[in-house]
Amino acid sequence: MPNFNPIRQIGEQFVLEVANLCDTPVDFDEKNYPRTFREVHGFGMASVKNFADKYKVYVDFSQESGVFKVIMYWLS
Repeated sequence: MPNFNPIRQIGEQFVLEVANLCDTPVDFDEKNYPRTFREVHGFGMASVKNFADKYKVYVDFSQESGVFKVIMYWLS
């Protein structure tokens, strides 16, 4: 079952963690962002990158045991 933890605050840091089932292997680029080679995909990752750059967010993507996870950390 997919796991969703709402935004939590740890001291002055906010943390957002989202996980979803994904059996298809994900290809990651040199900055550890998921990438696609399909023509009409990848707009969501562009939005995540823009958000991370604008708000100085650290983003961690991973895939393990059929679960794709993104964790975002930023200061309040």
